[in-house]
Amino acid sequence: MMIKQNKAKPLLAHASWMAGLVLLSFTVLEAPLSGGAIADDAPSAARPSDDDLRRSDWIAAGRAKFISVCAYCHGSKGNAGKVKSFTERQNWDPQFIHDTIVNGRTRGANVMPPWGGSIPDDEIWRIVAYIKSLSLDFKGPIEAPAAK
Repeated sequence: MMIKQNKAKPLLAHASWMAGLVLLSFTVLEAPLSGGAIADDAPSAARPSDDDLRRSDWIAAGRAKFISVCAYCHGSKGNAGKVKSFTERQNWDPQFIHDTIVNGRTRGANVMPPWGGSIPDDEIWRIVAYIKSLSLDFKGPIEAPAAK
């Protein structure tokens, strides 16, 4: 006697598993793809001047935060991971760097989460100062103005 196998049942189980996976992926990727709802709620500090972004105290503070938050993926000098090394970049717009940190980015399978809801905007600008200090066209640090 031959036993008939019901092939519809495994196919149905597979389809519901796939539907669950698709829903989960939309949930996980929703914030980076939409610009990050959390980041949009964070108060935004005004864009600092180019001189502020060259200040040695800003670069040092940005480096410390970068090491603790970003280095896991990007390396301590921005030369690791799946993106072009920060040390090879030129004419890198500080606003673009800032917005990428705040809102995150998805490029293919590479996903950078949005940090705007986790890191205060003034600290993000200091991270930007550190990242800019690594680029090829960095003009060198300047000292902070003397306190009045």
